[in-house]
Amino acid sequence: MKKIKDYWNKPIHKRYKEGLDMKQFKRISDISSYNSNYYVGFDNGLLFAQSDDDNTTEWYLIRGVGLYTYLGVSHTSDRDKLIHEPNT
Repeated sequence: MKKIKDYWNKPIHKRYKEGLDMKQFKRISDISSYNSNYYVGFDNGLLFAQSDDDNTTEWYLIRGVGLYTYLGVSHTSDRDKLIHEPNT
């Protein structure tokens, strides 16, 4: 698993130009629901993934109560590789 500090040193879209495989992270089924899922990743950090019913999942790194960092999106058509897109 990747470590959180890897993402602070360089923006994710520059460090992982080919994308980052989000399937490597373990889903926490006890607190996840249909389109709102939580994962353990980045040295036991907490990730939140908000999906639509189509193709897109937005990813966030939870840093504390009310604190999060937008990581980017993954698309099922791209094998769920995380890519950086501006959060609009």
